[in-house]
Amino acid sequence: MNQYGLALGHRVEPAEARQRLSRGQLVINGGLYGLFRQQTLSAEFINADPSAMRDQRTVGSDGAFTSGALRRDAWAVISDLWFQVLHRNFRFELEAAFIYGQTTIGRAAADPGLNPYRLTQFGGAAEFEYRLLNNRLTLEFKTGYATGDSDLEGINYHNGLIAPQRAGATSNTLFRFHPNYRVDMILWRQIFRQVSGAYYFRPGVTYAFVNSPGGDRLYGRAAVIWSRASDFVQTRGNAADLGIEINAELTYMSNYRDTTLGDRPGAGFFASLQYGVLFPMAGLGRERTSARRPPTRDSAPAPPRPSAASSASCIERHTLSRVSLRSTVGAR
Repeated sequence: MNQYGLALGHRVEPAEARQRLSRGQLVINGGLYGLFRQQTLSAEFINADPSAMRDQRTVGSDGAFTSGALRRDAWAVISDLWFQVLHRNFRFELEAAFIYGQTTIGRAAADPGLNPYRLTQFGGAAEFEYRLLNNRLTLEFKTGYATGDSDLEGINYHNGLIAPQRAGATSNTLFRFHPNYRVDMILWRQIFRQVSGAYYFRPGVTYAFVNSPGGDRLYGRAAVIWSRASDFVQTRGNAADLGIEINAELTYMSNYRDTTLGDRPGAGFFASLQYGVLFPMAGLGRERTSARRPPTRDSAPAPPRPSAASSASCIERHTLSRVSLRSTVGAR
């Protein structure tokens, strides 16, 4: 595989940023990251015998080449844009990524399944904070969008694999956020494991009862998250609405530092009590048999639809709640 990258960015130094913010000026940061990836062959051992797999490690073995590697002629262009605006009273941050590429599906040149397979995926997230009462009260709004794919049976991974794809599909448009970007406690963190094929709205509020930079900080936070599928036929219930979730937390930390300007958290004590409740909606309901997806171009029947998530069948008509208590001592 060959990969070529380009990165451009502008970021104000933390010391200068603090001076600008103290004078009521704006601080603008941003960057662009681009990649071009190209891969001619991919190793496939599904139908290969053990001897062929061992020969695959021998350079120049024609027999191993035909049995252990497939020609893909894959390429992809990946771009990621980040933009941030800081002010004494607010913060706005945006990140968007786009993936476009192509590969081939098939095991030989004579295989009729050797057709171009396109990748067109887009996703983005935005965050806005407005601070009041000497930075004690913070009004928050977060939103994100990830393209879906009507050819996939589900919007998440199943047993570590991507959701099954219906016959005759020629593209993949499902975009997935990194699992470390967490927007809630239950739906996208515990059930689906990552935001994918959906969009969400997350208004919230934070109030600091004790707020001493470099000292103690005790705050409470509450948020409501409304999640909807980007392509409703991809969900288990053939409906866009996935659920509404309410999150709340009470957190205490010592040696508090604001990480907005790049400061690293220092050593200290951290404790948090969190509670979340999810109200599933029609998209996580029972499988809809009356609203079948459109037939494929080759009229191949659609395979049986699996559940939207391994634990979704447990919450068809019930709420799901989660409580967690965390504490650490030392470097965070």
